[in-house]
Amino acid sequence: LTKDQRWMRCDIKSISLLANVLDKQKGFEKGFFEVWQLRKKFITEGTTSNAFIVNKKNQICTHPKNNLILGGVTRDCVVEIALKNKLKVIEKAFNIDDIKNCNEAFLTSTTLGIIPVVKVEDTIINKKQVGLITKNLMKKLEDFLDKQVYE
Repeated sequence: LTKDQRWMRCDIKSISLLANVLDKQKGFEKGFFEVWQLRKKFITEGTTSNAFIVNKKNQICTHPKNNLILGGVTRDCVVEIALKNKLKVIEKAFNIDDIKNCNEAFLTSTTLGIIPVVKVEDTIINKKQVGLITKNLMKKLEDFLDKQVYE
């Protein structure tokens, strides 16, 4: 986790992604794949991804699309797939306590799809096991993408 130092229009994809690159590098140097950014104690998004958790009620939580995140097309697809499969999606910012108490976590990225998250700093999520909802969404996204290519 790192403080979100970006400007207040993160929803605009611009050539000014320096803060993201610097935070991604800091995380890499500490052995992390990705860094989730914090603004006023709430996770906004990753440096190159959108952040999701699955809470104790098996509801999928992610930051709402607004000026504080760059809402990705894969994020939108995953939200749509979840809703079509009768999963509850809550677009509301979550914090580190929510991460500590969640059942699952994952991130989305256009280049990577859905990547399970099993550890955030010192917090182990689901005994480092990929959760069932995450696995299901990974399969559904793969099916959705195959359908786009092959039909």
